[in-house]
Amino acid sequence: MSRNAKLVNIFCGNNDPFFRYKRHEIESRNKFSITYITNLKQIAKDLNVSHLYLIKHFGQDFNTMSKFNSDTNELQINGIHSSDLLEKSLNRFIDQYIICFNCHLPEVDYLPKKNYLGASCSSCGHRHRHSLTNKLTKFIHQHELANKNNSTSTKKKNKESKNDKNDVLNKKDENKVKRNVEQEEQLSIDELLGESSDFEWNLDVSNEKVSARRKEVVGENKFLDDLLQ
Repeated sequence: MSRNAKLVNIFCGNNDPFFRYKRHEIESRNKFSITYITNLKQIAKDLNVSHLYLIKHFGQDFNTMSKFNSDTNELQINGIHSSDLLEKSLNRFIDQYIICFNCHLPEVDYLPKKNYLGASCSSCGHRHRHSLTNKLTKFIHQHELANKNNSTSTKKKNKESKNDKNDVLNKKDENKVKRNVEQEEQLSIDELLGESSDFEWNLDVSNEKVSARRKEVVGENKFLDDLLQ
């Protein structure tokens, strides 16, 4: 792609030079009976769509075979087609699938439904539908629906992964609390043992002391004295 590629308004019906929505002009060359578009991916990027849609469009619009060469990043279209014809063909695609039917701004988001391809403008809020009777519309619908399903599946997996991560963190927190409780209980036991170790047990168990203590307890009660013998 040339570094000096010309920028044009995405909506060809707007001639305002300060229109902020721009795209690169088509760069092409002809060789034998084949037309090559050399900056297809850049144009698709400018339009915020898959380059596959443009490949399908040019083949259908010119009623011929079109294929993309991934080695050279060029679109090959059978037949000799002038730059002017290519630009008009691209503008037909833009009018149908890129710009809003109401405000004519390229702010359309695809909303693939079961039986039709919906489109919603994020600028003015206008909505419209595309019938699936058109081959290109059906192709875009299938592609957008697959992207939607993949996106939903990815979000679901991310949510499940996040929940699993939270479960692991909660388990770690529980284990941490349990360890702290066990440590506190052990400290309490150690403190009690430490306090009890301060006591000195100085009980004299000699025969004389034992007899004296028994005499203090029994006193003059002969019956108790016989029992303790």
